Amino acid sequence: MIYQRKQKRLAQGKKCTTTDTRYFQVAENLLYVELGIALGKPKQQICKTIIDYMNQSESKS
Repeated sequence: MIYQRKQKRLAQGKKCTTTDTRYFQVAENLLYVELGIALGKPKQQICKTIIDYMNQSESKS
């Protein structure tokens, strides 16, 4: 939800709020850590995998 709000604000020429940025970073970090633990992979590898997947999905659209 924060990501979508950020995209909408950027499309309107507005900046993302500091609070949204902070909570997005916290949620992102928790996601990577939890997936890393569940999959037995380091946080950095999880981050790269997710980014690669998202880029791959965007190029198909």
